Amino acid sequence: VCFTQGVVDFCTEHGCGNSEDAVLLRRFGSIASSVLTLFQAMTNGLAWDELALCLQPMGTFYFWLFVGYVAVAYFAVLNVVTGIFVETTLQVANEDRDEIIKAEMRSKEKYL
Repeated sequence: VCFTQGVVDFCTEHGCGNSEDAVLLRRFGSIASSVLTLFQAMTNGLAWDELALCLQPMGTFYFWLFVGYVAVAYFAVLNVVTGIFVETTLQVANEDRDEIIKAEMRSKEKYL
């Protein structure tokens, strides 16, 4: 919503006649196109650095807001993926430990 509002305000104040501004309207001109653009930036459908540079004529606020969005979203995704791997590894390790304990108990029962 923030990017869409910024693009609409920018085009209202400065006019969007050149090709760079047309890219702004195409990528962030509506809520649907903004959501799609943000999704594509996160999934490598579009180069996020090019999108960030596209936002620079609107001011540094939108540039850094977009860079911040990408950074937070990437770290959130990485954190979730890392958490899944760690949790799975801990479960497997606990299962292995339980099996070792059971084997030791069976071994002790044989000697008694």
